[in-house]
Amino acid sequence: MPTETIRILTRLRDVHQMSNDQFRQVHHFSVNGRSNTTINGHLNYCSTLLTSEFSGNTNARTRERLRIVLDKKDGNADWKTAIAAALAQYPLP
Repeated sequence: MPTETIRILTRLRDVHQMSNDQFRQVHHFSVNGRSNTTINGHLNYCSTLLTSEFSGNTNARTRERLRIVLDKKDGNADWKTAIAAALAQYPLP
């Protein structure tokens, strides 16, 4: 399972109180404008995978966006700034 994604997302949820709306802004499903994905849903998805890495690029890029958001939040950035930094470095498809 993609343990790094689980670690990052759990920290964003539990330490920084990331909301589902904030998560949707960096998740690749948001590109269609109708995302209903949730943090817990993504964590559940990750926990079902048998490999340590994602098979495709979209979830890996979502992980990198989440990593940037976490770094920014750990540095006391606000959500808007943290999400903007992640999207600037890893734009949505």
